[in-house]
Amino acid sequence: MTIRCDEFIKDYMRDRLRKLLLPIYKPSRSKLLLPYWRYLLMRPAIFELWFRGRLAWFWGTRGGLQSLSEQPQTFVEQVKTYNQSKIFEFFRIRTEKFMVLLRCIDGIPADAKILCIGPRNEAEMLLLSLYGFPLRNVTGVDLFSYSPAIQCMDMHELKFPDGTFDIVYTAWTLKYSFDLPRACAEIVRVLKPGGVVVTGFSHTSTLTEEVGSPLTKGLDELLQHFSPHVEWVYWKEVAPTGVDGVFEVSTIFRVQKSPPGPSSDRRVMVERGPVQAES
Repeated sequence: MTIRCDEFIKDYMRDRLRKLLLPIYKPSRSKLLLPYWRYLLMRPAIFELWFRGRLAWFWGTRGGLQSLSEQPQTFVEQVKTYNQSKIFEFFRIRTEKFMVLLRCIDGIPADAKILCIGPRNEAEMLLLSLYGFPLRNVTGVDLFSYSPAIQCMDMHELKFPDGTFDIVYTAWTLKYSFDLPRACAEIVRVLKPGGVVVTGFSHTSTLTEEVGSPLTKGLDELLQHFSPHVEWVYWKEVAPTGVDGVFEVSTIFRVQKSPPGPSSDRRVMVERGPVQAES
């Protein structure tokens, strides 16, 4: 009886204290605010040390770069050589905004499984982990790798079961595809129902691409390759680069695994995206 009386008094005093303080101090909650230690690791100099330190460690312990043994097209060697020459580079400015936007999308689970296509190095994956996506759930695929987190694999033949990932993240790499419909079909296949595609590329209607898919019609042409699986566009942007006729194009959209009915209009769904920025 004494114990129950003590608990009642404690609950009563706690309730009175709460009512007394709430008009003065009522802390709000934020879904977007990150822990202080993550902000610390995001500082450019600290992040570079972390990223390059891991690169040096894995390079030394794993014996340098490993490469995809079967190369499906002759130009793959050219693509691989170019990207290997930039193994220490990371274009943070153009990819980081995707991560901020992903944190604003309801429905993406906290433990989302992410596939990064063509990350080149771990930097993009490490940054995703700082934005709240567990590093253990982020898998990379590329034509070469120094890290156990990046598997040597062809984007046209992803060796994952159907419906494995919540997000496929392909920033400025999808244009390297020599068979874009096939690559897009593979992305849809490995996504879970309602999964999200994140992609961006440099677009020009005049420049002839030496390798890959030119996408001279820009974002509309890319989305057509994913048709009829584009369910909802969260974001699309066509941003001028300062070079005449060249734009940075990006989009984030949700995928539906089964085709829409005959009365559906994919173009209407695309234009309804709640966040748009056109040049």
